[in-house]
Amino acid sequence: IKMDEDKQISGGTAVELTKAGELSDGLKSRFRHLASLQAAGIDVDDATLRTILKSQIVMVAYNANGDVISATEVQEPGVLDAVFADSKAGNAISQELGAIVEGGAATFKLWAPTAQDVALIIYDENLKEETTVAMKEDSATGIWVSEAQSNVVNKYYRYQVKVYHPTTGVIETRLVTDPYSLSLSKNSMYSQVIDLDDPSLMPQGWSDYERPTVKK
Repeated sequence: IKMDEDKQISGGTAVELTKAGELSDGLKSRFRHLASLQAAGIDVDDATLRTILKSQIVMVAYNANGDVISATEVQEPGVLDAVFADSKAGNAISQELGAIVEGGAATFKLWAPTAQDVALIIYDENLKEETTVAMKEDSATGIWVSEAQSNVVNKYYRYQVKVYHPTTGVIETRLVTDPYSLSLSKNSMYSQVIDLDDPSLMPQGWSDYERPTVKK
């Protein structure tokens, strides 16, 4: 979506907004810098809303003659929380994320509701690429999940994420580490799958250590 020097908008699909009055007291308290502004509403179904949130979003204001008077991209964190993370919505906030080890295998979960596609790339102990695993999104939570992968404990991994990037203004495919990493390689270039219940990772005397009581 672009606006030229003559304020003509090109690209994208237009979705008309409606006036929604003032923000609720809860939203005013949370987003105080927006408290005095008028709110706009959008009337679409859940599936359409989730598709929109994976796209470039530009809000355009027109005058009575239909001329563009202003345009700005939209900051999404608030709506992402409301749609995917809130306990009354997708409830992603209650989900376990990262490389989850169980019974010698690991399942990978990444919260990336704005991503258009995510793949898991596994590397061996020498950081040589071994395999690429497709991931599926739970549309309610925005969490991408892999099938359980065997023989990956202590190996390395990254995610290949296809997503709109607001800085460049285009859809990009990037390799990223896991924000829920429990361990990383040198210089934090790769995430590592580890089992925190593995005795070899525990300091000497860890299992017998008695945690002190802290009085308030």
